[in-house]
Amino acid sequence: MLGVNLRSQHLALYSIKGCRKRDYPPVFNYNTSWWKYNFIVEDYFARLSSVLTEGRPVRDVLVLHPSSTAWSMVGTGPYGFPARGKDRDVSHTNSFGHAFNTFLGKLLRAHYDFDLGDETIMAETGDVQDGLIAVNLAKYKVVVIPRIRTMLESTYWLLLRFLNSGGCAVAVGHRASMIEGRPSNLVAGLYDHSNMTVVENDDEVAAALERILPRCVSLTDMDARECPEMLYMLRDMGEKQALFIVNNDREDEHRVHIALALPNDGHMEEWSALTGEVKEVSTSFTDGLVQFEDVFGPADSKLYIWHKDRPAQSRIADAEHRPAKDQVTKKMLELGPIRKFTRTKPNVLTLDTCSFAMEDSAWSDEMEVWQAVRAIREMLNMRQIYANGIEQRYKWIHEPHPQDGRQIVFRFSFQVSDEPKEPMYLIMESAKDFEIHLNGEPVPNRSEGWFLDRSFDQVQLRGIKKGINILTLTCQYRNCMEVEDIYLTGNFGVDAGRMITAEPQTLGFGDWCLQGYPHYCGSMIYHFDVQVEPEADSRIVLELGDYSAVTVEVRVNDRTAGHVPWRAANRLDVTPFMCDGRNRIDIEVMGSPRNMLGPFHQKAGDTSTTSWASFRKEGMDHTPAYQLRPYGLFGPIQLYTEKGKGG
Repeated sequence: MLGVNLRSQHLALYSIKGCRKRDYPPVFNYNTSWWKYNFIVEDYFARLSSVLTEGRPVRDVLVLHPSSTAWSMVGTGPYGFPARGKDRDVSHTNSFGHAFNTFLGKLLRAHYDFDLGDETIMAETGDVQDGLIAVNLAKYKVVVIPRIRTMLESTYWLLLRFLNSGGCAVAVGHRASMIEGRPSNLVAGLYDHSNMTVVENDDEVAAALERILPRCVSLTDMDARECPEMLYMLRDMGEKQALFIVNNDREDEHRVHIALALPNDGHMEEWSALTGEVKEVSTSFTDGLVQFEDVFGPADSKLYIWHKDRPAQSRIADAEHRPAKDQVTKKMLELGPIRKFTRTKPNVLTLDTCSFAMEDSAWSDEMEVWQAVRAIREMLNMRQIYANGIEQRYKWIHEPHPQDGRQIVFRFSFQVSDEPKEPMYLIMESAKDFEIHLNGEPVPNRSEGWFLDRSFDQVQLRGIKKGINILTLTCQYRNCMEVEDIYLTGNFGVDAGRMITAEPQTLGFGDWCLQGYPHYCGSMIYHFDVQVEPEADSRIVLELGDYSAVTVEVRVNDRTAGHVPWRAANRLDVTPFMCDGRNRIDIEVMGSPRNMLGPFHQKAGDTSTTSWASFRKEGMDHTPAYQLRPYGLFGPIQLYTEKGKGG
């Protein structure tokens, strides 16, 4: 889709020890708490990619890529400036590139799919065949020339041959005036050609194309206007055609009328890339187009397969028929709002502030752990490690340093209002390198397993008391050490003042961060018992209310009824899993390590991108408050019955 032909997950680390946990996007491996559900999205992309790499894309439009113009805008030494991005030529070229991308977006939203014509490739393999412009194996009916000021001479002659053979082109904006960067009158012959349509601005291109080339695929809203939120790919696979449609709107659903220029003798199916299910799609044939309607939820996508050689199983004569509306929906039950629940991991309290002392010096002020490490390394004249980036530290961090071996003590504190009845653990990295004391008493630094990542040692804490508890970590500091935040885990709650409390017995609808689990990284299973008497010839559909999760699994009577990895998948048919009488519904809401590992103190909250710098905020960009990602079920769960009219 949109030219993406390879999906590459970044990244799969063996360990997130030290700075690695701040290499974002998050790791795709065992050391993320939602790893057990990773197969859902992998299966989705596997099914989708299996189909969308078959055959060839159906694209009748070739858009000339303006790389020649971009290079002509850059100075003679684009790589010779220390601050290259600030060079005026490069900034101007970047702006030109952004404008071109905006132009392409308008074409896509007008539902004219296209390929980009690279002038070098066109020079090598371009040809005119039967009135079409051919580039290697692909052939196009129309060429679109975006805003350019120069082109290769080979491009000029190829386009002129195309126009002379009866081909059509659309050009935007001012005429190009150069050939290979030199002023030339030749280009005027293209723009003045009788088969060339010239428009003043980007918004006129779609209308110009409509006069020349009917759409292969039309996606209109209920006002019969092309729906700009919808994007598509159409592929010809010989005996089949595949149509993939995406709702690019993350917030709202859209009802869409779909029309395809296909012959009448065929049959349409929808293939669910999420579940693998196949279902028949009722279509009509009017005005030479196969037509049907569907509803796309926020960020929804659907894959349709047209079988050319299979007669229609369900063909309706009325083009206005909307099968999605032809049903009766009745509310059955509302689940919630306060439920028993089960955690799948111990609760977590992250300790990311401390004070420190070097040998016999006084205690420092309390600060974030990374700031303490920065201050220590500055005092020891060691190279700083609080930032990720070049030069990568593995190349130098293991070198001996004259100040290696200086004794450093890190002091953490936490408060307890209800003394825990079950063991609590300290989670830290490289526990063997530290002497650990809790309230002045030594704690064996022996690891009893690991938590989240194999490098996160789990050390049992004994001697926790009501009130303030002091935890000290003493080490012989070395150049290679990465001292990180530490964590407390166990069966406890955490109140708004970050005090350890007794664990709640129920969860209400709403953010679980505010109900005792601010740094929890696992999933919560909400338990519901419902009494159901299914009606004959009806389906039972479960729909979540508002929620926040990596993904959601719904189990009915101990069987998985479905997954909700994104909002468009929310409504689940649970009919096959329900029985007469009492039913147990368990809804597992998956969190992530984000609230355990951070970032916490960005004043702006969650931003569109995350990097190591997101964890290292100071001054006006810093807040002492903990900025957390809400997780949980936020609104009632609905059970509906659905049946066809007259059923």
